[in-house]
Amino acid sequence: EFRRVLFRSGPLVAAAVWVDDRILGLLEAIGARDSKAVTDASIPGLAASIREIGGDGVAVVTIAPARYNVMQAEMAGQGRNLNDLVAWAHATAITQVRAARPASRAVVDRFADPRHLDAALRRRGGDPLEVLHAPRAEANLAVAAASILARAGFLAWFGGAGRRWGMDLPLGASDAVVAAGKRFVAKHGVGPLPEVAKLHFRTTLSVAPGLAKASPAPDPA
Repeated sequence: EFRRVLFRSGPLVAAAVWVDDRILGLLEAIGARDSKAVTDASIPGLAASIREIGGDGVAVVTIAPARYNVMQAEMAGQGRNLNDLVAWAHATAITQVRAARPASRAVVDRFADPRHLDAALRRRGGDPLEVLHAPRAEANLAVAAASILARAGFLAWFGGAGRRWGMDLPLGASDAVVAAGKRFVAKHGVGPLPEVAKLHFRTTLSVAPGLAKASPAPDPA
Protein backbone atom coordinates (compact mmCIF):
# COMPACT_ATOMS: atom_id res chain seq x y z
CA GLU A 1 0.00 0.00 0.00
CA PHE A 2 1.22 3.50 -0.83
CA ARG A 3 1.82 5.56 2.30
CA ARG A 4 2.03 9.34 2.54
CA VAL A 5 4.93 10.16 4.85
CA LEU A 6 4.70 13.06 7.28
CA PHE A 7 8.31 14.00 6.97
CA ARG A 8 10.69 15.96 9.19
CA SER A 9 14.24 14.92 9.96
CA GLY A 10 16.33 15.03 13.10
CA PRO A 11 15.97 14.52 16.84
CA LEU A 12 13.97 16.16 19.61
CA VAL A 13 16.34 17.84 22.05
CA ALA A 14 15.59 19.46 25.42
CA ALA A 15 18.04 21.02 27.88
CA ALA A 16 18.09 22.53 31.35
CA VAL A 17 20.62 24.78 33.10
CA TRP A 18 20.81 25.49 36.84
CA VAL A 19 21.82 29.05 37.73
CA ASP A 20 22.64 31.28 40.65
CA ASP A 21 23.86 34.88 40.60
CA ARG A 22 27.44 33.83 39.91
CA ILE A 23 26.52 31.60 36.98
CA LEU A 24 24.17 34.22 35.57
CA GLY A 25 27.08 36.67 35.56
CA LEU A 26 29.30 34.19 33.75
CA LEU A 27 26.60 33.41 31.18
CA GLU A 28 26.16 37.09 30.50
CA ALA A 29 29.92 37.52 30.12
CA ILE A 30 30.14 34.86 27.38
CA GLY A 31 27.23 36.38 25.49
CA ALA A 32 24.64 33.67 26.13
CA ARG A 33 21.35 34.54 24.43
CA ASP A 34 18.48 32.91 22.60
CA SER A 35 19.93 30.33 20.21
CA LYS A 36 17.78 31.77 17.41
CA ALA A 37 19.91 34.92 17.66
CA VAL A 38 23.18 32.95 17.35
CA THR A 39 24.69 31.57 14.15
CA ASP A 40 24.99 27.79 13.99
CA ALA A 41 28.73 28.21 13.54
CA SER A 42 28.92 29.86 16.97
CA ILE A 43 26.72 27.35 18.77
CA PRO A 44 29.31 24.61 19.55
CA GLY A 45 31.75 27.04 21.16
CA LEU A 46 29.05 28.69 23.26
CA ALA A 47 27.67 25.32 24.28
CA ALA A 48 31.12 24.17 25.42
CA SER A 49 31.47 27.32 27.53
CA ILE A 50 28.04 26.81 29.08
CA ARG A 51 28.91 23.22 29.97
CA GLU A 52 32.16 24.38 31.57
CA ILE A 53 30.35 27.07 33.55
CA GLY A 54 27.40 24.89 34.56
CA GLY A 55 29.21 21.63 35.32
CA ASP A 56 26.78 19.05 36.69
CA GLY A 57 24.06 21.71 36.68
CA VAL A 58 23.37 21.19 32.98
CA ALA A 59 21.47 18.40 31.26
CA VAL A 60 20.71 17.65 27.62
CA VAL A 61 18.15 15.04 26.56
CA THR A 62 18.33 13.93 22.93
CA ILE A 63 15.60 11.69 21.53
CA ALA A 64 16.91 10.44 18.19
CA PRO A 65 14.32 9.74 15.49
CA ALA A 66 14.32 5.95 15.96
CA ARG A 67 13.38 6.26 19.60
CA TYR A 68 11.19 9.31 18.96
CA ASN A 69 9.02 7.38 16.50
CA VAL A 70 8.56 4.51 18.95
CA MET A 71 7.72 6.84 21.85
CA GLN A 72 5.37 8.95 19.73
CA ALA A 73 3.48 5.86 18.55
CA GLU A 74 3.25 4.51 22.11
CA MET A 75 1.94 7.82 23.44
CA ALA A 76 -0.56 8.11 20.59
CA GLY A 77 -1.82 4.65 21.53
CA GLN A 78 -2.38 5.95 25.07
CA GLY A 79 -4.38 8.93 23.81
CA ARG A 80 -1.45 11.30 24.38
CA ASN A 81 0.16 13.61 21.82
CA LEU A 82 3.38 15.31 20.79
CA ASN A 83 3.08 17.84 23.62
CA ASP A 84 3.35 14.96 26.08
CA LEU A 85 6.52 13.73 24.40
CA VAL A 86 8.06 17.21 24.47
CA ALA A 87 7.01 17.53 28.11
CA TRP A 88 8.66 14.16 28.89
CA ALA A 89 11.95 15.41 27.43
CA HIS A 90 11.79 18.69 29.38
CA ALA A 91 10.85 16.92 32.62
CA THR A 92 13.75 14.50 32.15
CA ALA A 93 16.25 17.36 31.71
CA ILE A 94 14.87 19.26 34.72
CA THR A 95 14.94 16.14 36.88
CA GLN A 96 18.54 15.36 35.93
CA VAL A 97 19.62 18.88 36.90
CA ARG A 98 17.71 18.75 40.20
CA ALA A 99 19.44 15.48 41.07
CA ALA A 100 22.74 17.39 41.09
CA ARG A 101 21.65 20.88 42.17
CA PRO A 102 18.69 21.47 44.51
CA ALA A 103 16.11 23.77 42.97
CA SER A 104 12.63 24.88 43.99
CA ARG A 105 11.79 26.90 40.87
CA ALA A 106 12.10 26.39 37.13
CA VAL A 107 11.51 28.75 34.21
CA VAL A 108 10.53 27.14 30.92
CA ASP A 109 9.62 28.46 27.51
CA ARG A 110 5.90 27.87 27.16
CA PHE A 111 5.52 25.42 24.26
CA ALA A 112 1.99 24.14 24.96
CA ASP A 113 -0.63 23.88 27.68
CA PRO A 114 1.44 23.97 30.91
CA ARG A 115 -0.47 20.98 32.23
CA HIS A 116 1.54 18.63 29.99
CA LEU A 117 4.85 19.52 31.67
CA ASP A 118 3.32 19.85 35.12
CA ALA A 119 1.92 16.32 34.83
CA ALA A 120 5.22 14.94 33.53
CA LEU A 121 7.05 16.44 36.50
CA ARG A 122 4.49 15.15 39.00
CA ARG A 123 4.95 11.62 37.67
CA ARG A 124 8.62 11.86 38.61
CA GLY A 125 7.91 12.77 42.22
CA GLY A 126 10.55 14.56 44.26
CA ASP A 127 10.41 17.82 46.14
CA PRO A 128 7.84 20.43 45.11
CA LEU A 129 8.85 22.59 42.16
CA GLU A 130 7.36 25.91 41.14
CA VAL A 131 7.30 26.05 37.34
CA LEU A 132 6.98 29.37 35.55
CA HIS A 133 5.76 28.85 31.98
CA ALA A 134 6.74 32.02 30.12
CA PRO A 135 6.20 32.88 26.44
CA ARG A 136 9.52 33.81 24.80
CA ALA A 137 11.30 32.74 27.97
CA GLU A 138 14.66 32.82 26.17
CA ALA A 139 14.94 36.38 27.48
CA ASN A 140 15.87 34.61 30.72
CA LEU A 141 19.60 33.80 30.65
CA ALA A 142 19.12 30.29 32.02
CA VAL A 143 16.56 29.49 29.33
CA ALA A 144 18.75 31.11 26.68
CA ALA A 145 21.70 28.95 27.77
CA ALA A 146 19.52 25.85 27.66
CA SER A 147 18.37 26.76 24.15
CA ILE A 148 22.01 26.91 23.02
CA LEU A 149 22.74 23.48 24.51
CA ALA A 150 19.67 22.05 22.82
CA ARG A 151 20.64 23.55 19.48
CA ALA A 152 24.16 22.18 19.88
CA GLY A 153 22.76 18.70 20.49
CA PHE A 154 20.51 19.03 17.45
CA LEU A 155 23.39 20.08 15.20
CA ALA A 156 25.69 17.38 16.59
CA TRP A 157 23.12 14.70 15.76
CA PHE A 158 22.91 15.89 12.16
CA GLY A 159 26.69 15.85 11.83
CA GLY A 160 26.90 12.29 13.12
CA ALA A 161 23.96 11.09 11.05
CA GLY A 162 25.42 12.60 7.89
CA ARG A 163 28.67 10.70 8.46
CA ARG A 164 26.85 7.48 9.31
CA TRP A 165 24.65 7.51 6.22
CA GLY A 166 27.14 9.10 3.84
CA MET A 167 24.96 12.02 2.78
CA ASP A 168 23.89 15.48 3.86
CA LEU A 169 20.68 15.57 5.89
CA PRO A 170 19.23 19.09 5.78
CA LEU A 171 17.64 20.54 8.90
CA GLY A 172 13.96 21.26 9.34
CA ALA A 173 10.99 20.52 7.12
CA SER A 174 11.71 22.25 3.82
CA ASP A 175 11.56 21.02 0.22
CA ALA A 176 15.29 20.29 0.56
CA VAL A 177 14.53 17.93 3.44
CA VAL A 178 11.91 16.09 1.38
CA ALA A 179 14.36 15.80 -1.53
CA ALA A 180 17.00 14.45 0.86
CA GLY A 181 14.45 11.94 2.14
CA LYS A 182 13.91 10.65 -1.38
CA ARG A 183 17.67 10.38 -1.93
CA PHE A 184 18.01 8.56 1.40
CA VAL A 185 15.40 5.98 0.40
CA ALA A 186 16.99 5.57 -3.04
CA LYS A 187 20.37 4.92 -1.43
CA HIS A 188 19.47 2.95 1.70
CA GLY A 189 15.94 1.68 1.16
CA VAL A 190 12.85 2.41 3.21
CA GLY A 191 13.78 0.30 6.25
CA PRO A 192 16.21 2.74 7.93
CA LEU A 193 14.08 5.84 7.22
CA PRO A 194 12.62 5.95 10.77
CA GLU A 195 16.20 6.28 12.05
CA VAL A 196 16.56 9.73 10.49
CA ALA A 197 13.02 11.09 10.15
CA LYS A 198 10.03 11.86 12.34
CA LEU A 199 7.17 10.21 10.51
CA HIS A 200 4.11 12.14 11.65
CA PHE A 201 4.71 15.83 10.90
CA ARG A 202 2.57 17.90 8.54
CA THR A 203 5.25 18.45 5.95
CA THR A 204 3.57 15.72 3.95
CA LEU A 205 5.01 14.20 0.82
CA SER A 206 5.18 10.75 -0.67
CA VAL A 207 8.78 10.01 0.22
CA ALA A 208 8.59 6.25 0.50
CA PRO A 209 5.91 3.98 -0.96
CA GLY A 210 5.38 0.97 1.27
CA LEU A 211 6.74 2.53 4.45
CA ALA A 212 3.82 1.07 6.36
CA LYS A 213 5.30 -2.37 5.70
CA ALA A 214 8.75 -1.45 6.97
CA SER A 215 10.06 -3.07 10.11
CA PRO A 216 9.51 -1.08 13.31
CA ALA A 217 12.40 1.17 14.25
CA PRO A 218 14.57 -0.05 17.13
CA ASP A 219 14.39 1.68 20.49
CA PRO A 220 18.07 2.48 21.25
CA ALA A 221 19.34 2.74 24.78
